Amino acid sequence: MMNFDKDKLDDALLGKMRKYINDPEYTPEKVGAVSGAAKGLCQWVHAMFIYGNVAKEVAPKRARLKAAQEALKKKQEALREAEKKLKLVLDKVQALKDTYEVSTSNKKALEDELADLEAKVRVLPFPNPADCVPIQD
Repeated sequence: MMNFDKDKLDDALLGKMRKYINDPEYTPEKVGAVSGAAKGLCQWVHAMFIYGNVAKEVAPKRARLKAAQEALKKKQEALREAEKKLKLVLDKVQALKDTYEVSTSNKKALEDELADLEAKVRVLPFPNPADCVPIQD
């Protein structure tokens, strides 16, 4: 009895057990009046019958649970992959933003320098052509 695989109770075996379970003379009380050891065996048979019927009802639910867990596992793996791809894209976007900020800053510095140089050029006096020395080759 200790090595009995209760998960192997099928409809055929439960059907054979049913005729004994339904017998009004096969109750633990009536069998116990004859033999204490037989009473324990009778209780075990009744318990296995109940277990077998409950397991038969639970088996499809276990199968659905297993299928749902496998589907969940696949979806979670797909989510992890999508999150990795998203992180790569966000990192690229951040790198582009950083490059843009640096370029914008450089552009602003160059524009400021250009404005400064243009202001200096406007202030410088033009030389008198008469004061210029011709270039000799």
